[in-house]
Amino acid sequence: MLSQVTWSKLNKKVLFNSIEMTTEILVLIGFIVIVAVIQMIFFLSRYKRPTPSKALVVHGKLDPHNSIPFKIYTRKPTFVLPVMQSFYFLDLTTYDFGSQFENFHFEDASKIKVSCLAKPDEENLSKLVGGYFEKSKPQIEDTISQLIRIKIQSLISENISNSKEDLTIKIKKEILQTLNQNGFVDSEIFVFFEN
Repeated sequence: MLSQVTWSKLNKKVLFNSIEMTTEILVLIGFIVIVAVIQMIFFLSRYKRPTPSKALVVHGKLDPHNSIPFKIYTRKPTFVLPVMQSFYFLDLTTYDFGSQFENFHFEDASKIKVSCLAKPDEENLSKLVGGYFEKSKPQIEDTISQLIRIKIQSLISENISNSKEDLTIKIKKEILQTLNQNGFVDSEIFVFFEN
């Protein structure tokens, strides 16, 4: 039979060991909670949702059966895989393409101003993304404005003997075709002749 002193020492030892084990368990639980919170924050940071005025373009490791190296989301959110995928947002608001042509004589005008407002075609965004991969709105506007400028310049030099109305129709047709080829719709095109 154990003496009361030995029993008391044994109780203290068991109590001390249980406190030590409780501390270890609390530290382990705290570590697990911290890791879970970090993972949740990381997961939420990679969960991307497109806004009404922007499309989400995800590129990187995608479906192997898909021949296009990117996927575009306009409505539903998606999880972007870390390291294997990256993303950017494509602006879907109205783009402004404008040009001014001076120093030529056409009937009574010496200047032509062309202004064009267009929206990206949400049904066919792959044209826009494929042609202008990861470019910002101003870069896309500049690039397409240059393209339009070159085409209009050649139209002006070819049609210098025609009327303003004929030239206006040809300019609008050429701009509309260029915008459609680059993934834009809902175009408003204005052509102004000035002295």
